[in-house]
Amino acid sequence: MLTNKIKPAKYILALCLIGAVVLAVVSACGAVEVQPPMQNAEVVGNDYLKEVAPIIPITDLHISFDMQGVSSLSELVYFADIIVIGRYTGTYSSWNSRQDPLKIQERLETGHSFLYTEVLLYDFVVDEVLMGEVSGHVIPIHHRLFNERFFTETNAVINESGIIVQPATKQREFSLKFDCLYFVEPIIGPTYILFLTYAPTVGQYGAWFDPFSIMVAHDGTVKLQITDSDSPRSSSIDFPHPFLDGQYISFTTAAGLNPPDIISGQTFDDVVAQIRAYIYDEASAQLE
Repeated sequence: MLTNKIKPAKYILALCLIGAVVLAVVSACGAVEVQPPMQNAEVVGNDYLKEVAPIIPITDLHISFDMQGVSSLSELVYFADIIVIGRYTGTYSSWNSRQDPLKIQERLETGHSFLYTEVLLYDFVVDEVLMGEVSGHVIPIHHRLFNERFFTETNAVINESGIIVQPATKQREFSLKFDCLYFVEPIIGPTYILFLTYAPTVGQYGAWFDPFSIMVAHDGTVKLQITDSDSPRSSSIDFPHPFLDGQYISFTTAAGLNPPDIISGQTFDDVVAQIRAYIYDEASAQLE
C-alpha cells in the first residue's frame, strides 16, 4: 500500500454525476424498455375520472449540472482526500454507476429511477503519493464519459395545482444517454498530478469536483485539465420520440462557466512545492 499523510475524508465520491438536477421530467432516446401496465385505479366519487386517460408524451427536458468548480491549488488540496503524481497507461474497461451496489439497493427500495454515469476506467501508475493513501502502485481512475437517465411517461391526471387526481393506470419507460460536459480525455504517457477521492464500494478513484487533474508538458510547465470553452458548457438537440413516430423531444443539458485557470503555465516544481505547503497548512490548522 502506498501512503503519505492521511487527511480525513470530507466528502464521499459520487460516481453518478453530482448535483445533476432534473428541472422537468421529460426526455427520450437510448435503450427503450416498455413497462407492463399498472393495476387499474379508481377514484371514488369522481365517475368522470374512471375513464382511462391517454399517456401524456414527454416533449421537453432540461438538465442542469451543478458540479463543484475549483480554480486554485489551495481549493484542489482542500477538496481532495488523495493527491498523487504518476501517469496514465491506458484504459481497461468502462463502467456504469447503475452497477454500484448502493445504487441498485436504493432503486429496489424506493422504485425511483436515477441519473447514472458511465465512465472510462484508466490504469494510472503512481510514482509518488503527496497526500492520503492508495491501494497499490497501479490504481483505476474513472473519468465521466456519458450520463444516463431513465424517464417514465404515464397517464396520471394532474390538476392545475399539481395534485394527482387520478393515479396512473398505464406507464412506459425509456432511457437517454448524453455526453458529460466535463469530460477531458487524458493523454497516455505524460506526468499528471491528480486530486482524488475514493469510492470504496466499487474500488475506484475519481473526483466530485472539476477540474481534478494537472498535466505536465515537455518543457516542465503544467496545464490544468479543463474544457477549453469560456462560454457556458451546454448541449441542445431534438431526439425522436421512442414511441411516437414523427414526434421529437427537445433535450438540453447545461453546466456553469469554467472556473478561471490560474494554474497553467507554472513550473511543475513550483506547483508541487505549493501543494506541499498547502498540505502542511491544512495539517497545522487541524491541530489547532
